[in-house]
Amino acid sequence: TRCIIWEGTVSDGGTYTLVAEVEVEGKSWSWWQDSSVYSDIAGKTWGVNVDNSGTFSDIQSRAGGTYWNDYGKNSQWYFSSHRNEYLINGDDPLIQLTALDISATLPGELSDNAYAFARAAFDFLVEKITYNPNADINPISGSECIETSTGDCDEVSNAWMSLMRVKEIPTWYEFGILLNPYNEKWEGHAWANVMLPLSEGWCADKGITVDSCYILGEVDVVNNKWLLHTPTAVTDWIEVADPTGDLIDSAYRGWAFSISNGGRAMYSSAIDTVGSPDYSGGKYIVTVDPESF
Repeated sequence: TRCIIWEGTVSDGGTYTLVAEVEVEGKSWSWWQDSSVYSDIAGKTWGVNVDNSGTFSDIQSRAGGTYWNDYGKNSQWYFSSHRNEYLINGDDPLIQLTALDISATLPGELSDNAYAFARAAFDFLVEKITYNPNADINPISGSECIETSTGDCDEVSNAWMSLMRVKEIPTWYEFGILLNPYNEKWEGHAWANVMLPLSEGWCADKGITVDSCYILGEVDVVNNKWLLHTPTAVTDWIEVADPTGDLIDSAYRGWAFSISNGGRAMYSSAIDTVGSPDYSGGKYIVTVDPESF
């Protein structure tokens, strides 16, 4: 973590501007083992797919059960005082019904396949949800996102993570910024992380101990990025399990103040590109078609 810490005095009604210029090198990574993944993207050789995926029950036997204990078993997550509800809620009736409908689209032999359900839920939301660029600063729940068929980045992530919690698949937030390659502007962004187990047979063939045989990947529904990190996304914070939600609240604020005289401070931030991005490493277009099972 890199922080800017400033100490000083600002007079009543005064302003102070902090400017930081950083050089960022971004790379792509895929946690999806599939022939459609762009050939130059690393990671896919050890990625997950429907054929080498573990089951829902395998999740508890990976990483000593840490991710399941921290996230998977907690069906309700991040209570919003603004909305007076959990934004991630696997117990919500609409979420439960939607998860049941998604499961019903899978063939019987994949009924307990963790990858198949996670991907089917992703495809469902990509098709159903219309991106809302004017969403309120206080995000809506995953259930409301599905009910209204609209949401922005964190709200659609709430929907996907709510569906994952129904099956006790561990998911958590990642916050950062995203570059729009068309106008070279940056904007705040949020997406999901997920833990998916690999099958015991695949692990044995690769000589990997079962406890460490899983992937930790990124899922960005609104940008159609399935188990993919692109150089245009810069991570600011990856969620650390905190049932109180205080850490998530802090991540949304982005700034922290300590004011000695008890006063108030208003703040804003802007991120601009200095010069032009260097694409010498190559370009590719993210296109992911719905996966058939």
